Amino acid sequence: MPICEALEPWLPTLHDILYKGQYGTVDEQAYYSQFGLDQVSIPVDCVRVTRIMPRAVEMFNERFALRMVNKETLETWQIGLQTKVDEIVYKYERALEVYETNASEMNNVLEKKVIQRDSVSEDSGSDSTIYGRTDTFAGTVKTADTPNGTINMSDNYADAVSKNDNSNTASGTDVLQHGLINTYTDTVTETKEPEGGIVQAANRSIDEWRDIVARFVREFENNFLNIFWY
Repeated sequence: MPICEALEPWLPTLHDILYKGQYGTVDEQAYYSQFGLDQVSIPVDCVRVTRIMPRAVEMFNERFALRMVNKETLETWQIGLQTKVDEIVYKYERALEVYETNASEMNNVLEKKVIQRDSVSEDSGSDSTIYGRTDTFAGTVKTADTPNGTINMSDNYADAVSKNDNSNTASGTDVLQHGLINTYTDTVTETKEPEGGIVQAANRSIDEWRDIVARFVREFENNFLNIFWY
């Protein structure tokens, strides 16, 4: 007795889904076009993941074209795709942001050492002086306008005599105040050829670089059966 077609289990490959969604009957196109990575929902704040989705969908379709889905129905399989996206989308949004932000530095294979220096400059403003000295003048100078010499120089002689103080005594302290003290902070970046040379450093940079989109696509490996008929 032949197996009834309605009872046959059939797990389509991704190629089957894509083909029927594009080239099947009108009903098949309407149904199968609901499924696939291009039908998942990306959060609106994951702008970078949204931007790379066309390439991710293309790589997804190429990588898994001949693989069978791992669910009994396409509806549950699509839920599995959405669940995986929700699980990893913010990790890859951050990864794309890190690579985008540091793209210039990542492409530079020279070794860099950043040095931050602080320097202080004194007496860089104007100076001011506070005068605290007090000068006291003392002493006597006598002048006589008569010809009688020594007699006329007597303090008791009634003649024209003038006296002037002409000596001084200083007391107190003058203070000199220096002006501003400015502190400067500057950053110096030193670059040098890396150990092993430019070629080795460049090769190491190439080997360690990651294709974020390719890694994103590989996350969906378990949404397909690990059975290969080809």
